[in-house]
Amino acid sequence: MNALEEKKRYFATKNNRPSTFQEYLEYWFWEVFFPKCTSRSVQMKNFWIIYYVIRPQTLPDCPLDKLDQRYLDTLLENCQKYCQCAGYTVYKFLTIVLSQACMEGFLPELISPRNEYPVPDSDIRLYNKEQLKRFLLAIKKDPRGHMLEYYLALFCGLRPGEILALRYENYDPNMRTLFIREEYTKEDHLPGMKTPDQSVTYCFRHLNQAEHTPFHLKVPEFICRQLNERIWQNEQFFHQHPNRENPKAFCLSARGTIKVLPTLNVQLKQIAKENALPSISMLDLRYMHIYLLMQKGLDYDDIATSMHLSPARIKYLCLLILDNIPEED
Repeated sequence: MNALEEKKRYFATKNNRPSTFQEYLEYWFWEVFFPKCTSRSVQMKNFWIIYYVIRPQTLPDCPLDKLDQRYLDTLLENCQKYCQCAGYTVYKFLTIVLSQACMEGFLPELISPRNEYPVPDSDIRLYNKEQLKRFLLAIKKDPRGHMLEYYLALFCGLRPGEILALRYENYDPNMRTLFIREEYTKEDHLPGMKTPDQSVTYCFRHLNQAEHTPFHLKVPEFICRQLNERIWQNEQFFHQHPNRENPKAFCLSARGTIKVLPTLNVQLKQIAKENALPSISMLDLRYMHIYLLMQKGLDYDDIATSMHLSPARIKYLCLLILDNIPEED
């Protein structure tokens, strides 16, 4: 399902005047909201709410003259069960749509859901198109050499730990694939236990088969070039420092050791500060990848497959992203 197909279906089957709740939602989107809205991100947001959140509910459609608070409360409860945080997103959306319906005379009086939903906890930050252009230009010029790591998060959607765990053996340059099977993350310690020097230690950990299975990832050609260049840079370093142990990993620091997440996040904040951009993290780059997939017209199932995530998890992330869409310039 995509917006163009839904638009064609709507205008081919529409009634002269919407008589049910679902019919009014589509009428509002295609004939009231869409012609006046110039923001593609806001268009996408409202399309997703109607077609991917409200319509999948099994609640029977309701004639507009029978629409009441009970129906709306049941709809919101179903949405919240369908995906955590959906209740808030749909509540905020319906407040706008039902006000318009009342103003146009489709409803005799304004109806609002009885139950409000709390604002979801979220610290997601996304860049708009102009900010993203500035960011990409900045990381190309940045002398500290983390562009590959940022590209893998933004254009491939990899988790930070998966990026840091990449080794040469995971890369097939002929097939242009990466085999994602591990993450490089903080080592777990029992409560109260610390390392002798009180430092944080890191380790390789296989992906949890129950939550996130290993997978092969097809990577764009421009990232393959970055991977090949990084191998050459790393090998040059170890040629000059033959006494250092070579971990055969992509993400190495200036000392030849595997980078850690705080290093990448600190540099992201510095880049943002130097370029008057909102501060972001490696996870935000991953969320921006999901946002780019949504903008391309992919639905929940397609994005879940691309990101190797469960449908429930991707629904939750997509709705959080919808609530944090950046303002366009």
